[in-house]
Amino acid sequence: MTDTAAVRPVTSASDLSALVAITNAVTPDDPTSLEEIHWSDATYPGTARFLAEVDGRLVGLATVGRIYVFPPEYPALWASVVVAPDARRQGTGRGLLRAVSERAHAAGKAGLHLRAWEHRPEGIAFLEHLG
Repeated sequence: MTDTAAVRPVTSASDLSALVAITNAVTPDDPTSLEEIHWSDATYPGTARFLAEVDGRLVGLATVGRIYVFPPEYPALWASVVVAPDARRQGTGRGLLRAVSERAHAAGKAGLHLRAWEHRPEGIAFLEHLG
């Protein structure tokens, strides 16, 4: 399958605002805010974020960072992938997961921890599909 989305790092304040908007639209039961992101970045430095765009429209995001309940040498990072429903099953999630995986590999980590919820079966199906 070919990725249809262009995935790029979050590099600006407007990117962060877009990330918040996508998160809150796609996962209203797990919202975020700019204030929460700024607090998290100050408290837990080193997080990387990515946006996915298709035809000029932002359709997804991914985040990866250290799991702070474990020591820095812990062999994995946490990650999240969020994709708008109408952009799913087109390679967008795969491209975002690739971006966070590459970041983890560059940090010398061998694994990722991702959350999956019973009330979001599409997320579980995505992870099962990728193995």
